[in-house]
Amino acid sequence: MNHGKFFKLLVITALGFGSLPGSSQAQTAKDLVGTWRLVSTDNTDATGAKIEPFGPHPLGSFTFDANGHFTQVIVPAEKGPTELVAAFGDYSVTNGGKTLVRHMLGIQDASAIGKDLPIEITLSNDELKTSNVTTTTSARHAISVWHRVK
Repeated sequence: MNHGKFFKLLVITALGFGSLPGSSQAQTAKDLVGTWRLVSTDNTDATGAKIEPFGPHPLGSFTFDANGHFTQVIVPAEKGPTELVAAFGDYSVTNGGKTLVRHMLGIQDASAIGKDLPIEITLSNDELKTSNVTTTTSARHAISVWHRVK
């Protein structure tokens, strides 16, 4: 499959056309099922400075299906940063519903393919907050807020 077709398939899936019915892995995993739209990101670097790798108004979609598969796409909404996130794989919820573990099947960073990448989550009604602390990217602490698409 060429990269253009792959990206089109990824975007279609991220927009929610790829969600499949079925049972989920845990109660909080069931609550994640659906499509979420990015509202905001609050990233800080190791010095505590705010950074905006996708610009001030990024666009994004995070889709979870009931069979434990996810897609995530984040792009800048304006000219400027060229940073892009496009990932897909399998997911599970652990740690009493506090951790989302994403098993990466595809992502730009080839070193992450096949790895489990956990992020902390807080789910409240139709708002999902993700918190990621990492030493492998310029954003040492990234907090993103997502709203459920209805």
